[in-house]
Amino acid sequence: MKLFLLIANDGGYPSSGTDDWKGCFSTYDEAMATITIVNKNGYNYYQVGNKIYDWYEIVDLNDWINGSAKG
Repeated sequence: MKLFLLIANDGGYPSSGTDDWKGCFSTYDEAMATITIVNKNGYNYYQVGNKIYDWYEIVDLNDWINGSAKG
C-alpha cells in the first residue's frame, strides 16, 4: 500500500478537493525523488513532472490515520 502522499501547488493555500495531489508513493524517499528544486531569482520552486510549484508537502498517511500528524 502506498502511504506517502505528495501534494504541491502554487500560491499560499491548498486547493479545494484533490487538485493538489500529485501522487502516492511507497516510501518518503520515493516521493522526494520526484521533486526537483528549481532556483529562480533567488527563490526555490519545486518541479514535479512538467510543472513548477511554489510549495510541496509529503504526508505520511500512517501518521494521519493514527492521529499523530502535525497540523
